[in-house]
Amino acid sequence: MKLEVGQVWESKEFPHENFRIYDGVVDTTVDAFEDEFMSFDEQPESCKIFFWERTNHKEFMKFVVDKKGLNSDSTYPYAWCGECKKSSIVRKIKKNNMNLINATK
Repeated sequence: MKLEVGQVWESKEFPHENFRIYDGVVDTTVDAFEDEFMSFDEQPESCKIFFWERTNHKEFMKFVVDKKGLNSDSTYPYAWCGECKKSSIVRKIKKNNMNLINATK
């Protein structure tokens, strides 16, 4: 599975989990890192850290209220956005039975 900036992933079963990959950085501390002059897209996927954000605010807030109640002033421990390596995103996609719906930058 190839991950790219601009991809939008959706789950019909868990719409609060829908997310978009909006950016990324290169992790220069991993062994697979090759060259600092290579663009993000040219780097090996094991060197990439992807930034993601949820795309369905209404369903996310409904989920948070269901889990925490109305009197909470925070969504913690449920994040609206985050960053992670490819393996974590792939795990999320599989766990929530997600489909790629958009892959534009």
